[in-house]
Amino acid sequence: MAGVGAEPQFHAGRSADNYVSLRDYINERINAAEQLNTTRFEAVESMFTAQNRATTMALDKATAAIDYRLVAMNEFRDSLRDQTRLYVTKSEFDGLRALTSAEIKSIQKTVYMITGGLVLLQAIISLFGNRFFP
Repeated sequence: MAGVGAEPQFHAGRSADNYVSLRDYINERINAAEQLNTTRFEAVESMFTAQNRATTMALDKATAAIDYRLVAMNEFRDSLRDQTRLYVTKSEFDGLRALTSAEIKSIQKTVYMITGGLVLLQAIISLFGNRFFP
């Protein structure tokens, strides 16, 4: 049996250089686990950074596309607003058409009366023209 100051016992075929103290072994395992966790964390952080960058770029592109569409829609709305401001409405057209139609009928009556008078004058001249114009 080994006592307090006894030499360490070695297994057959192993030398004392192959053994590590328990503290060093645990510290080495902890350092390896921390290094592995650090590497994993950096990989996850890199992945999230890339994902965030891609999301930001996609959001910027979507925002630009929506802004472009909104500008186009605003231009379309402005053109519709101009049309409603410049074009005559149906009720205005009907009112103007009725007024113009009445004026045309009035002018036609006047023309018919003048034409009738001229025809009468021509008939009078042709019947009695020989007496007054030799």
